[in-house]
Amino acid sequence: MAQADYLMEDRGDRPGQGTFRRPEPYTEARLARLYRKIPLDSAGETLLRRAFAAAANLYGVLALTDFWTLFKGMFPGAVPERAFFAFAKVARHDFLDDPGFYILGEEEIWDAPRKSTARDRLIVNAAYLRDGDYADAIDLYHPHVADYARLGAEAFLACAEGTLGERRAAYKGHAPGEVAEAIAEAEREDAAFAPWDEETLRAKLGELGLDGPRERLLRAACAALAELYGIAPLAAIKAVLDAHHPGMFPEETLAGYLALINHAEGLSFAAIDLGKDGVAVVDGTLLDADDPKAACEALRGDLDPNLPYYVPTQEELAAITRAVAADAVAPCCTDPRAERAVLGHLAAAKGSPEGQASFRNAVLGLARYQAYLDEDALRDDLTHFAHQAGVSLPHARLNALCEAFPAYWRHARAQALKGHTPAEAEALLLQ
Repeated sequence: MAQADYLMEDRGDRPGQGTFRRPEPYTEARLARLYRKIPLDSAGETLLRRAFAAAANLYGVLALTDFWTLFKGMFPGAVPERAFFAFAKVARHDFLDDPGFYILGEEEIWDAPRKSTARDRLIVNAAYLRDGDYADAIDLYHPHVADYARLGAEAFLACAEGTLGERRAAYKGHAPGEVAEAIAEAEREDAAFAPWDEETLRAKLGELGLDGPRERLLRAACAALAELYGIAPLAAIKAVLDAHHPGMFPEETLAGYLALINHAEGLSFAAIDLGKDGVAVVDGTLLDADDPKAACEALRGDLDPNLPYYVPTQEELAAITRAVAADAVAPCCTDPRAERAVLGHLAAAKGSPEGQASFRNAVLGLARYQAYLDEDALRDDLTHFAHQAGVSLPHARLNALCEAFPAYWRHARAQALKGHTPAEAEALLLQ
């Protein structure tokens, strides 16, 4: 389990809730024998026991690796790292004195088959697991609170007895007043994305002079360009629309549309403010990331300022629009032979229709969302995607797909290249 997985803002990609399985309780004699093997004196063991209880009360859910970072800051040199994780490995089977916390792996919480190790487990407040729908109890962190509260040693240990004051696990141990600015920012964002009823939305569109057909055309174009570019600034959207529909969408109409479109429901894209660079349409997959802001900034950092935005033909835009409507990734390859080869190999994957579609989207997405792949990474990714989608690909087909993919990639339109293919971008930059 990655350290940040338990803090995801959007938990849609998390495995489903399984049936909670408490770790095996050990006998008192077995526990005593295992504790004696840990290189700790009695004072160190007592400190860890109180600290783990305090962390469960203060933070609610916390990865052991994150807690180790906090612990050594509060108690420098008190306990060796090896002893810290060895204690956690034993304490997860110790229920003799009702410690108030569990130490759990993902296999005991989620419907996930992978067996955890000592370093990727979580401290979980025991109270969260008393409800049958415990997944909601664990999904408690406020997404705009970035850092855990760091208390003095005495104040932290007092949390073991429940002396929290106004501190809340939902704010990573902070009191509301300490994170007021982050909470206010979240409220502003919530308001910016609050859905409007259809009547209100139609009235606002009417004020912009957008009737139904023009609004649907504009919405489809934004969805397609968000998919093609990842991040589509207003100027790039206007350039494409002017190429296909000269004079139909003035800049002020586009700006007004982007100012209200986040209030519509069911979109595959969103409009975000990039500060001095203005408002842009963003691919919804970026907003689904654990940290959407970081994902957007990473893509923006990959964009070459010397590359212009590619202006797709009407046929290309229509193909992407159809794919977005079907929740699929359009091939967008300018080499028909390379495209046929890759699609043929993908069609040979055996599995459920949903699995086949998932595998196809993941593989085509490698060219769309990444600007470069080396051979070893490609094979690893293809194998991983097939396993994740529950499809099988004969070994000979996998080899053939690995051989065919580089030609497809070289002529596929990539977000990091502003919609150009690697071959086109190379030629433009060499001019």
